[in-house]
Amino acid sequence: MRKSLFQSCVLATLVVVAGCNRSENVPARMGSDSGPKVSSLPVSKESAPAVVVAAFLDALRGGDDATAEQLLTATAREQTASHNLPVQAPGAPTATYLIGKTTRIDGGVQVGSRWTERSENGEPLVYDIDWVLRQQAEGWRVAGMATLFTPEGELVYINFEDVADMLNKWDEADAELARQQEEAAALQARQRTEERRR
Repeated sequence: MRKSLFQSCVLATLVVVAGCNRSENVPARMGSDSGPKVSSLPVSKESAPAVVVAAFLDALRGGDDATAEQLLTATAREQTASHNLPVQAPGAPTATYLIGKTTRIDGGVQVGSRWTERSENGEPLVYDIDWVLRQQAEGWRVAGMATLFTPEGELVYINFEDVADMLNKWDEADAELARQQEEAAALQARQRTEERRR
C-alpha cells in the first residue's frame, strides 16, 4: 500500500485529508468536464498555501485528475506532460488528512500534512508529507513534496518540476523497499526454523 500511494505521487497526483480539521471547506470533487479549467478550481489567486494543499489533496482523494493537475506549478505540468506521465488522482474516498504548519522556505513555502488510509486488512497507514509550493501568476501551486519512504530512512524530496530526478528517486525507493521485504522474509524464515527446533 505504501508503494501504491507514492507511485500516485510520482504521477503528480497524490494524497490526502479529511475535511473536519480544515479551516475552509473545499469541495472533495469537481464536476467531470472534458478538460482542466482554471476558472473551476476550488481556490483563488489569493488562497493561502494550506487551502491550496487541501484542495490538491481533496482532488487526489476524489479522483479529480483535472483539478489535481491544475494545482501543480506550470513547470510541473509541462514536465509531466513531456514525459507522458498523466496526472491520475488515485481516488481514495475513505482516506483522511490533516493540514499542518506552513513554513517559508527558499523559493516558496512548505505545508505539512498527514494522510491516513486503510490497508486491505483494515490497518491504518499514515504518511507524513510536506508539500512544497511556489507562487505563480494564478496563486500558490504544488511543486513537489518531501517524505520518508521508510520509517528509518532519510527525508526524500520529490521535485515534480524535475521528472527525471523524480523517477530516479522512485527507482531507489523501489530497490530499498524490495531489500527490506527480503530482509523481513529472511527473518521470518529464521524465526520459523528456530521455533521448529524447540
